[in-house]
Amino acid sequence: MDALKSAGLPVDGINLSMVNKMMEEQMPIDKTSLNQMYQLVQDNKDINVTTLVVSKGLELKLIR
Repeated sequence: MDALKSAGLPVDGINLSMVNKMMEEQMPIDKTSLNQMYQLVQDNKDINVTTLVVSKGLELKLIR
């Protein structure tokens, strides 16, 4: 909740799920990363948040 508040994002079920999954995927939990993921989730409301986070995490791993 603190990370969401610090990023200026609403503390709700979807965003808490987003942050929890990002932590499980060992993704950064900083203001920029949270805002980018939040925008991805908002732009793709028809896709499950877990699917979006895992997909983004895989993309980051492939780039490295």
